[in-house]
Amino acid sequence: MKYCLPYDETTSKSDFINEADEWNIKYNPADKTLIKFLEVHKDKRINLITTDDLDLTKSDDLEYLEFLCNRYSNLYIGINKCNDEIIKEIKKYKFKYYFSNLYIDDWDLLYMCIEANVTDVIIMGSMGFELDKVAKIAHEHNIQVRVFPNVAQSTVFTTSALLKFFIRPEDISWYEDYVDVCEFFGEINQMAYYRIYKENQQWSGKLNELILEFNSDLDSRFISPKFAEIRRSCNKNCMKGGLCRTCYRIEELSHTLEDAGLAIQIDKK
Repeated sequence: MKYCLPYDETTSKSDFINEADEWNIKYNPADKTLIKFLEVHKDKRINLITTDDLDLTKSDDLEYLEFLCNRYSNLYIGINKCNDEIIKEIKKYKFKYYFSNLYIDDWDLLYMCIEANVTDVIIMGSMGFELDKVAKIAHEHNIQVRVFPNVAQSTVFTTSALLKFFIRPEDISWYEDYVDVCEFFGEINQMAYYRIYKENQQWSGKLNELILEFNSDLDSRFISPKFAEIRRSCNKNCMKGGLCRTCYRIEELSHTLEDAGLAIQIDKK
């Protein structure tokens, strides 16, 4: 599994510049340092994230992106807009791209991205409970699966915390067969998350202190290690008339263990 971080002035002066597998950098055509950056970091995948200033229906702009991608094989374009007109124009060019602001939470969106010949898809929400199926189809089309593990995702905020899609640091290894790249969501300390998820792979505290939008005070130390093994491909059957009550039972057990002060020792997979 790879990890992607945003590139800015802070990370450019830190040790992380040599650690992360990928970097997201905002695209500014007027930035004179872009070419220098690309020349120096040819060993890393660089995702050039477009902004609202770029007109993705203009051939001049698209031709320059194609030029850059032809020159730098490690360069991918993160398109921040998605509509029929943009897809139609982009498909005329031969650069590697994906939709950096399109979060795939249903099968229609996934197949739209496949037809658009993207290189990556960002999976969120209920689709995170079908990662075995999602990854199989995506990988058959040479598409990487990306996720934001640090945010509890649901289209409804009041959804029970454990029924939202997120990944605990302890569980990250269970997703290695399905997830290709992890990014971290929000205006947060990205490097701290990087350390917790990639290196420590453990969180000794309340999950709502780590996972954004996690509307519960469950403590990660008391959650069964079977949690991720089951839900990574459970299809969220509990919300589709199924009889599975695993997440509810895990929550009850977690409270019982916490009351008894019996933390669970996690053996890394």
